[in-house]
Amino acid sequence: MLSELSPSFPGILQERISQTRRGLLGLRDEIKKWIELREKRDLQRQYVTQLKTLRIQIEYLLAQVERELESISAGDGPLSVYARCRVVDKRILWIPLDLFPIEVRPA
Repeated sequence: MLSELSPSFPGILQERISQTRRGLLGLRDEIKKWIELREKRDLQRQYVTQLKTLRIQIEYLLAQVERELESISAGDGPLSVYARCRVVDKRILWIPLDLFPIEVRPA
């Protein structure tokens, strides 16, 4: 029924999936930068194990969310796509970005 509203409705659903994917990629990039910054600042290498553990755990969780996102298809229909993307969006938000502030300073 909703697909009859526009011949490009599958394109709209694909864009909704892409929007969620961009959020996930953005979060992944922010976390990577934050960890790299902390590693660079760890001149005495006293936090190597903690940072490695943090990286592994976060990468694992993000991979789980990514697998869930990859299972969403525009062919699933609008209600399913929007509902499932909303769930993934909420999972992306579990790591508040303000915990990973990126300080941009000249090197």
